[in-house]
Amino acid sequence: MQISMFLERLWSSFVETIFIDVERIFERKFGDVMCVGVSSRTTDQTLLAWYLSNGNDFAFVTYLAQGEEYDLIDEVGETREIISSISFG
Repeated sequence: MQISMFLERLWSSFVETIFIDVERIFERKFGDVMCVGVSSRTTDQTLLAWYLSNGNDFAFVTYLAQGEEYDLIDEVGETREIISSISFG
């Protein structure tokens, strides 16, 4: 099974369990690491979560913050930079 298909199935199961809209799932590749993630926003809370894999190793990363979306822009940007820099080696 392809990494991306496996991650999408795993991710879909996760987001359905915590009631996140599966339409908010996204997929990206950083070097040899496949990343599948989701973002969710309520009135006062932001949740971002990612599954990452190189085919052999996996990581699950979450970001949860309370506050206005505008106040979190810099922090969310830093979090995305960290995620895109993860490598297994």
